[in-house]
Order: sequence, then structure tokens, then C-alpha cells
Amino acid sequence: LAWLIGCTLGFSQPVFINEFLASNTVGATDENGQHDDWLELFNASNNPMDIGGMYLTDDLGQPTKWKIPDTNPTKTTIAPGGFLLFWLDGEPVQGVLHANFKLGAGGEDIGLFDAAGNRVDGLSFGPQTANISFGRSSDGGSDFQFFINPTPLASNGGTAGGSFAEAP
Repeated sequence: LAWLIGCTLGFSQPVFINEFLASNTVGATDENGQHDDWLELFNASNNPMDIGGMYLTDDLGQPTKWKIPDTNPTKTTIAPGGFLLFWLDGEPVQGVLHANFKLGAGGEDIGLFDAAGNRVDGLSFGPQTANISFGRSSDGGSDFQFFINPTPLASNGGTAGGSFAEAP
């Protein structure tokens, strides 16, 4: 299985795609009790970051696919060293943290772009196994791994829940 992982462009924008789950059938649930695909962002800076107005996409060639609403900064601000979870369920009517697309468990792209459409972070991934997430080995780091026990809204590095899994 070949993985094509995109590089984070510099450190001027300290928000990283930290972990995602493209086939969630028994794990974390959204506020409606649904097991939706999810994406966790990590703020590596020492300052809060409001990402309202930025974009998420599942097609790196279409960087402005879904604009993160800028109407509720209490929901879109990531604390220093903190995490923010988005539900990639194709149901944006369910709230500010619900994107208008779903991830394909067979593999595709995930990208985070700034308000001007410039790439902040992104990656391409291959086939995923249900309920095994993929993320950075340490929060904001450059190495990726699978997690048998996903760690949404928690640190990837040094946690008992973040046990490594071989590639499916």
C-alpha cells in the first residue's frame, strides 16, 4: 500500500490535520448520536486560533469545497495546544462542525486551506479499515500511523489509547 502524504507548508499557520477516521461504525458519535467520519485538527501554537473562514476539502484540486463557518467563533476556535473535531458527514445543516462531504474509506484526499485558498495542510490516503484511525504519531509531527484505538480530541503521542496498527 503506497501512501502519499502531503507536507505541511511552513510553520506560519500552526494548524495541522492531526487524525481522521474515514469509516466510523462504533467509535465517537456526534451530538446526534451518529457514528460519522471525523477529522481532528491540532493547534500547535501558543495562541488560540479561530479557523472560521478557512476551508476543508476531500479534493486537493478543489480547495474551497467547504468553508468552515465564521459565524460562531466559540465553536471554531482551537485553544493553544488544543484540538477541534469536525464531522465529515455531508450534513452541514447539523451544525457548524459538520462538513458538506464525507470521506471515502477506499481512499482520497483531505485538505485544510486558509481563507485565501492557500494550502495549510493536506494528505492523500489509501484504503481505510473500519474504526482504525490514521494520524500523526505525535501531535503536529511529521510521521503518521494507524491507531487501533482512535484518539479524537486527545493527544496522539504517548497515550495508551493511541496504540499502533499495521497498515491494512
